[in-house]
Amino acid sequence: LIRRKMVESAKEGIKLKASNSEIYGKMQEVFIQMDSNPE
Repeated sequence: LIRRKMVESAKEGIKLKASNSEIYGKMQEVFIQMDSNPE
């Protein structure tokens, strides 16, 4: 489930032609969300 979320956010970033740093920031956001909401 976690991996799928990361892949989805990465695909979104690629779709938007985001830079690697932006994709990394998005992934960090996902990690923070998972930390605050373990379920």
